[in-house]
Amino acid sequence: MKSVKKKLREMLNPNLLDIGECNLHKVHNAFGTGLNSFVADVELLVMDIYYFFKHAVHSSQLSEKPKDLGIPEHVFLRLVSNRWLTFQSSLERVLQQFQVLKAFFQTESGARPTSAVLQKR
Repeated sequence: MKSVKKKLREMLNPNLLDIGECNLHKVHNAFGTGLNSFVADVELLVMDIYYFFKHAVHSSQLSEKPKDLGIPEHVFLRLVSNRWLTFQSSLERVLQQFQVLKAFFQTESGARPTSAVLQKR
């Protein structure tokens, strides 16, 4: 591991910060602390979107929107809270589909999302 750090310092930047051996957990914890500064709970939002569109009725209503907007249609990814590496891909999918979500909730008057906390997961 020391040789990898040495090579990185030589190739990229001699001032790289050494955050230890298990750096992914530290990066995740720092990212989570940053998320806590938001008023809204981002993880809960991602889960709410997944569970809302898991229902066939909502999913079929949503499937028309990407075609109208010229955006590729993708399903939302399930966020597994104890598998923290799924958060990035789940959030990226929500961001990719943001215009679709916006159009859906602006036009579907009967669409009332509920919190995933209230639903069985």
